[in-house]
Amino acid sequence: YDMYLFNFNPLDSTRQSISRLYYFKIYVEDELVRNFVPCYRKSDSVIGMYDTVNKVFYTNAGSGTFAKGNNIT
Repeated sequence: YDMYLFNFNPLDSTRQSISRLYYFKIYVEDELVRNFVPCYRKSDSVIGMYDTVNKVFYTNAGSGTFAKGNNIT
């Protein structure tokens, strides 16, 4: 299923929120199936979310862009 973060209705792009995201975890029952952490791809400076469970980088699929915060180690 598609999941939309910080958008009340994916068909109405005018109703979005401004938020800070430090991580986002998805569980199915007690199993962690997604562990998203915000990051950017150094090769082209694209900002997105990296899933540490499946080792996949996701970019913003909606309108607008992610804003990069401070670098942390």
